[in-house]
Formats: sequence, C-alpha cells, structure tokens
Amino acid sequence: MRPRERFIPLARHVGLIAFLTDGPGKDTGAAGRSGPTGDYSRIGVDFGSVGFCHVATGATDVYLEFAKGFALWDLRPGQLILEAAGGTVCNLDGTPLPWPTDAFTDIDTMHAAMNTRQTFVAAGSHEVAEAIGATLSASPMT
Repeated sequence: MRPRERFIPLARHVGLIAFLTDGPGKDTGAAGRSGPTGDYSRIGVDFGSVGFCHVATGATDVYLEFAKGFALWDLRPGQLILEAAGGTVCNLDGTPLPWPTDAFTDIDTMHAAMNTRQTFVAAGSHEVAEAIGATLSASPMT
C-alpha cells in the first residue's frame, strides 16, 4: 500500500473511522458480520485482487478504495471471486459494479476502458457495502 495514496486519506476520514470502531453493533458481539449493524473492524486497504479474496474467505470484513481508485485489471479478477463467494462490490453510492457487456471492437476502446480507475466498497453482503458507502458519503475527511 502507498501510504500517501491510500492510508492517509483513510486515516483522515473521521466519520468512517468512528463508524468502524464505535458504530452500530460494536458492543453487541455480532459474530457473523453479515448485516449493517455488525462490527466491521477488519477492513482491508490492500492492493489488487487479493483484498477481494480476503473478504471472500472472511479474513477481512470490508475492502475499500475511495481515494485513488483501482485500474480495472486489478479490480475485475477479485470482483469475480468475491461475487462467486456470495459477496458484493459496489460504487461508493451503493450501486453494484456492473460487468462490461460490450465487446471491445478496437484497441483504442479497450485501452481507454483499461485506463479507467474505479473506487469501490467490497463486502460479504450488499447491506454492509451500502452502509460503508453511505458513511463515506455522509462524513467528510479532516
């Protein structure tokens, strides 16, 4: 992880840190971490598809990127794995990330698509991803 690009913006997001550490369900002993009121203290700010695999296996509760965005070639393989395991990958507004349906007809179109960077929230359930995304949107960074 590059601290200036990912960790510092995360650490400055006071509302997100409060939600993750003191938010709803923190003291309830929620073991399944399957709903929006669970304990999401295991967040990932890894790099590449391995972070999605951590969520798919339950080693991480939430994996997010809201500062820089991921290149699609780093995002899509992990998204496939997590969604096959029952998880979800959403935009920060809670909209599930769609899979591209159009075939690339030329190299310029493919090049432009591959250079797109995407922010996201990945979690074991859509409700969790939506709750994290809403917290990101509602609370500014300091």
